[in-house]
Amino acid sequence: MSYQAESFHESITTIDFIAYDKQVTEFFFDATPEQCTKHIWDKICPTALIIYINVYKIEQHQAIFGFKKKLSDNELARINKNF
Repeated sequence: MSYQAESFHESITTIDFIAYDKQVTEFFFDATPEQCTKHIWDKICPTALIIYINVYKIEQHQAIFGFKKKLSDNELARINKNF
């Protein structure tokens, strides 16, 4: 039996900013940097200082099925014998 994720995030955006004299890191899924900064300035702190913005993208989702079970002692001996 195999399992598949129902959905996955195509991008993760991390923003490091300073608000109220503390450095904070926020994570946003599937959002543009403009949307993230607007959220920070509108909802968290209107005077927040953005330090870093990192966007991590997943290019393509690939489901892998049919993993081979662990090798038996005989199979392992045959492999080592060939080397």
